[in-house]
Amino acid sequence: MNGLKVGILSSDTTVNVEDFVQKYQLATYVELLMGTDAIASKLIHSTLLPSL
Repeated sequence: MNGLKVGILSSDTTVNVEDFVQKYQLATYVELLMGTDAIASKLIHSTLLPSL
């Protein structure tokens, strides 16, 4: 397919973004889903936990 590529980037969790896409039947239109849960996890580990 050579059409427009659509992605959803949200400040919500990836699981909630996936639920949204399923609820509104958008899966065939969306190529990328991303929430901030992975980013937040990396920030917490890098800023709050001491390096070993």
